[in-house]
Amino acid sequence: MEFDKMVNTLRSIDIFNNFDSNSLQFLASNLTLKKIPCSTLIFSAGDKGDSMYILIDGKVSIHHNEHVFATLGRGQIMGEYALIDGGTRSTSATALTDVLCFELSADKLESVLNAKPALWKLMLVPLVKRLRQFNQLEEQYSRK
Repeated sequence: MEFDKMVNTLRSIDIFNNFDSNSLQFLASNLTLKKIPCSTLIFSAGDKGDSMYILIDGKVSIHHNEHVFATLGRGQIMGEYALIDGGTRSTSATALTDVLCFELSADKLESVLNAKPALWKLMLVPLVKRLRQFNQLEEQYSRK
């Protein structure tokens, strides 16, 4: 995939869309393009969270055992929470179709964030918004 397209893909992801061009270019230069066959277990609950994935094409199930939490597709990310807190994966991810994705390792993301600490907030704000939305949905469902 051409470099400019990689940068634009990163820019389209909510946690990176406020990053400056130099930071996006550095991240893009450190992405690994992965092709994952259908039915492959990408990561398991309990695994060390040392990378995140940006989906380019295909569908992925986010699940714990048989319970499916979400189905993710193009332009979505997975593995970002464990990447940020250094914890273990709380769910598993399995390819529902052939998947094309970028993998970004924790150490490469950390290099950018350490060089430009203000980017932490730019990255975390969309994640906090997502958690708040999830908490609101959970509260609504628990009232029913």
